[in-house]
Amino acid sequence: MTTSRYRCALLGRAHQLAKSLHLEGDAWRTMLMCLSGKRSCKDLDTDALQRVVRTLEQMAAGLDPDEPETPLMASCDAIPPILRPTQRQWVMLDELARRMGWEGVRDERLRGFVARTTSCHAPEALTRRQVSACITGLMRWCEQVRGRRNADPQRNGG
Repeated sequence: MTTSRYRCALLGRAHQLAKSLHLEGDAWRTMLMCLSGKRSCKDLDTDALQRVVRTLEQMAAGLDPDEPETPLMASCDAIPPILRPTQRQWVMLDELARRMGWEGVRDERLRGFVARTTSCHAPEALTRRQVSACITGLMRWCEQVRGRRNADPQRNGG
């Protein structure tokens, strides 16, 4: 395959993966900026484009690009380590999601909550501060749900 055809294939793959990760518009541009320092794939050289595609493939598979195995959620490797959510934050987010009756951090309902709370459609791309906002929001929501259950006499058998 010629270099230009290979590059076109990489460009297509990058955009296909971004779409599968629900990264569109500004969210995609921000992720690309985190991964490569550029806001457009066309500005990347072939090596950088290969790295972006490899990282997106790992994220789509639910793997941490830096570690072969991770118990909960993998952060994008382009997010500086100081800004990445801590393992404790991922555990807390997972626990709160399960309290809501969801399947944990990989649940689509949590993805929707994250998107509404942070305007970021990929939990993998969240920063430490954004995860903190999600945790706070979910804690409040859990309290509201618990308060409604306690106040509803039909649910309490009364």
